[in-house]
Formats: sequence, C-alpha cells, structure tokens
Amino acid sequence: MSPRLKPWLLGLAPVVVVAALVFYHWDRPRISLNPFCSVRFAYRLDVTIEVDGRQYASNAISELQHNRINTGGWCNQPIGSIVAFRLADSRLVLLRARLCRAAVSDFAGGHEAWPTDQGYEEARADDNFVAAMKEHKQVDLIALCGGIIRERPTEGGYGYDGYIVDSADTPTKWRGFTFDSQSPRDPRLVSATAEGANLPPDDGLETIAPATPETNFEYGEWANSPSAMFYSRRRVNQKNSYTAREEHP
Repeated sequence: MSPRLKPWLLGLAPVVVVAALVFYHWDRPRISLNPFCSVRFAYRLDVTIEVDGRQYASNAISELQHNRINTGGWCNQPIGSIVAFRLADSRLVLLRARLCRAAVSDFAGGHEAWPTDQGYEEARADDNFVAAMKEHKQVDLIALCGGIIRERPTEGGYGYDGYIVDSADTPTKWRGFTFDSQSPRDPRLVSATAEGANLPPDDGLETIAPATPETNFEYGEWANSPSAMFYSRRRVNQKNSYTAREEHP
C-alpha cells in the first residue's frame, strides 16, 4: 500500500462507519441515552374534538418505549406525551398521546409489542414497526380503541380520557371527562389517527399552554389527575407558579 494512500484510508474509515450507522438507523427510532429505556416506534397522533359545537384539531409526535432492563417500572416520556387543545375561550383540553393496545399491535403486524415483551416476538414486532414508519402506515384509532388509549369493548375502570383546565394561561381548576359521557359539557371525539413517522417527539405544549408545566395540579387520586400526565415534565420544571384544584360536580 502506498505510504500516501494509507493515511487517506485511515481517515476515510470513520466516515464510512458513521455513514453506515446513519443509514442503518434511517428508518429506525432515535437512539435513547436513557440506560433503562429504549425507543421502539415513533408515531404522529392527529386528533379532532368538538366542544360546544366547535371543532378543534391538534397533534403530537410520540413514541413507544421499551424497558432495556425489566425492573417492573414504566418508561416515562416527558415530550410528546400530551395532545393539547386551546379552546376559543382559552380553556384547555388535555389528552394522553398513548395508543390502545390494539392499535400498537396493528402497527406491530399483529405481534405482541408491549414494553416488557422479549425474544423472537419482540424482534418480529420491531421489524414491523420499522416498516410502519417507513411506509407512514395509518391507523384509525376510533375503529380500534374505545377512544384513544382505552381498549374495546369499553368497560369501566379506565378512569378519564382527558382533562379540561379552566385556563391555559392561569389555571385554577380542572376536571376529568370521558368521551362516552352524555354531558353536553364534555368534549366529543370526532377523529383520531395515528401514523408511523420517524420524527423526534413533540407536542407544542409550551406554546399552546405555557403555564401548565408550572402548575401544581391538586388531586384526590393521582392516577386520575393531570399530575400523573405531567409527572415527567414536572421533574424538569419544579416551579409552582399556579395551583389548580379539582372541580367537583
């Protein structure tokens, strides 16, 4: 090998390696630096609701994560976990950006794809996730789910589908709601579509409702309150600029 050629090849080698890694991960979800949680699938969630006879559309780019070490816990996602709607009167509607199990299975080609699955089934599900993102596969959540995150047939015990906050700018009170409610005060789900999309997580919450990450949402039951929804975000922003109390009928 020519003495002049050797340094040139040595310098080219790292470029080839980096290019190969980029190509390999082109259709795959982002690499997570979290030692406990990896990213399996990224999707865009587009939702339209109706409140007081007026329709509102919003979206989020979210992820399905996977426990690298099965500790029995759950991987929390700070960004991309909420779909937020700012209403005409500045009220706020908040929905979780998670998918029901049937929708996740659809994207996974019918395979088990929950965060704790392992082995051969896991590998087949991940191959289908990659294909779904590459093809931008779409799933109608209303057809598969009892709302967005609930399973069908809809049964009791699921808690709230979302929350209504009295103000996106200065929150003072909140209440939960379900999409199957007959109350005219509650939002109605018009459409909900998930699309495989290998994009970084985003939900625009700080633009739509900048006060919410600084709000202490008081609750009677943590799991059925905005406090559970904002858990990961509040770990980053511990300000208590506002206090919102649960509104009871």
